[in-house]
Amino acid sequence: MTFLPVAQRELMAAARRKSTFRVRLGAATLAALVTFFMLLFVSATGAGQQAGRFVFDVLLGGCHVFAVLAGVLLTADCISEERRDGTLGLLFLTDLGGVDVVAGKFAGLALNAFYALSAVFPVMAIAWFMGGVSGWEFARHALAVLNSMFVCTAAGLMVSAGSTRQSRAVTYTLSMLILLYGVFPGVGAALSKMSGSGMVNGLRHLSPLSAAFLAGQLPLANRMDPFWIGLATSHAVGWMLLATAAGVLGWRWRAEENRSADRQRRRPMNRALLEVNPVRALIAGESLGWAAPWWVVGIGLLVAGAMAVALYVGGRGEPMIAGFVAFALLAMVLKGMIAWDATMFLSESRRTGALDLLLTTPLRDQDILDSQNAHLMRRYGPPRAMLFAMEATTAFMGDGIVILSVMFVVFSILQAMAVVRLASWYALTERHPLVAFGKAFSFAVLIPTLLIVVCCPTVIMPPLLWAWAGAKLRLPFREVLVGVRSPWQRRDGWMHATSPLIVPPPLPFRREPPRE
Repeated sequence: MTFLPVAQRELMAAARRKSTFRVRLGAATLAALVTFFMLLFVSATGAGQQAGRFVFDVLLGGCHVFAVLAGVLLTADCISEERRDGTLGLLFLTDLGGVDVVAGKFAGLALNAFYALSAVFPVMAIAWFMGGVSGWEFARHALAVLNSMFVCTAAGLMVSAGSTRQSRAVTYTLSMLILLYGVFPGVGAALSKMSGSGMVNGLRHLSPLSAAFLAGQLPLANRMDPFWIGLATSHAVGWMLLATAAGVLGWRWRAEENRSADRQRRRPMNRALLEVNPVRALIAGESLGWAAPWWVVGIGLLVAGAMAVALYVGGRGEPMIAGFVAFALLAMVLKGMIAWDATMFLSESRRTGALDLLLTTPLRDQDILDSQNAHLMRRYGPPRAMLFAMEATTAFMGDGIVILSVMFVVFSILQAMAVVRLASWYALTERHPLVAFGKAFSFAVLIPTLLIVVCCPTVIMPPLLWAWAGAKLRLPFREVLVGVRSPWQRRDGWMHATSPLIVPPPLPFRREPPRE
C-alpha cells in the first residue's frame, strides 16, 4: 500500500487545480500593491529612514492574520463537512486510518496557505534592502509565521475531526485560537511577573505568538535563545493537535451518534413567515440567532460606560482613542456576522443542490436577494444603528478633525453595505462556504480597514466593491451556477460551448431536397 495515499492524492489534485497557482500570484500581487501604497505614504510624510521597518511590520502583521484565518477558513470544516454529507465512512471502508485522512486533508488544504505566505516573503525582503531589518531577523520572523500557520491549521483539523455542524466547528476553532493567542500568553506573563518563576514563564511558549514576539530580539550569548524554545514548544503543540485529530477521527468517524442531537438543537421554522416569504423563512433557519448581534451591542455599552467613567475621573485623549478603537473592532465583528449570514444560506444551498430546486420555482433571482436583504436588515439593522451611533459619538467627541470623523463613519456604513453584496456573489461562485465568507470579509472589511490607516484614498474601496458585486449579481443565477462569471461569456456563447448542463439552442430547420 502507498504511504499516506490520501495525502498523495490531494497533492496530485492540488497540482492540477488552477487555484494553486492563482493563490501565489494573488498573494504576491496584493503584497506588492500594499507595499507600493505604503511607500507612497512614507514618501509623502518624509519618514524615509523608517520606511523599511514600517513596510516590514505591516506585511508581517498581515501574514500572521492570514495564518490565523487559514486555520479557521480552510480546516475548521474540512472533515465535518464530509461527515455531514456521509462520505467520510466510505474512506474507512478501506484500509485507511485516521492518520491517513488527517495527513491528506492537511497536505491538501495547507498547501495553498503555504504557497501564499511563501509568495509574500520576497516582497517582505524589500525591507531588508531598504534598511531597518537585518537578515537574521527576517529569517526568524519568516519561521515564526510558518509555525503560526502550522499550529492554526492543526487546531482547525482537530476541531473538525470531532464536529458535525459547521457553525459549531468554526466557533470551537476560534475559541481554541483565542486560548492559544490570548489566554496562554496573558496568563503566562501575569504569573511570571507575580512569581518570578521561569517554569511559569514557559506557559507563554505554548502559543505561536511567543516566537513571533521573540523573533526580533537579539540572541543571548550565555544561555539558549528563548526564540528557539518558543518555536520548538509551539511547533510541538501543533504536532500534538494533529495526533489528537487522527485519534479522534479514528474513534469517532460515524455521524449517527450526532444526528439525534442535531435534530433536537435545530430551530423550528417560523410557519407564519413561511406563508408570507418562504425564502426568508429558509434563511432564518440557517442564520445566527437573534442574541448574537445584541451581545456585540452589550459589549459596546460596557465600553461606553468604562469610557465615561475614565472621562469623569480625568483625561480626555487616551480614553477617547481607546473607545474609538474598541468600537471599530466591535463594528468589524458585527460586519463579520453580517457576512456570515449573507454567505451561509446561498453557499450551503448551492453546495447541497437546494438552490437549483429553488430556481425552478416562479421566484426571480432578485426575489431571493430581496428576501436576504430584508432578513439582514431586520436582524442586524437596530444593532448596527446603535453601534454606529456609539462610534460616531466617540469620533466627534475626540480631538480629531470633524471631516475625518465623518469619513470614518461613512466608511463604516459603506463597508456594511458592500459586504452583503460581495458575500452573496462569492456564495454563488465559491465551492466552500467558509472560503466565500473569508473572501467577502477580507476584501470588504479587513483589508480596507487596515489600509485606511495607511492610505486615506482606500475609503473608495467599499463603494467600488459594492458596484462591482452589484453588476455581477445581475447575471442569471442559473448561468452563474454553471460557470458564467461575466457578460461576455453569455454574448459569445461560451456557456453553451463549455457547460454540459445547458442544452444548446436548436439549429434552424432546413428542408432537404427530395430524393430521386
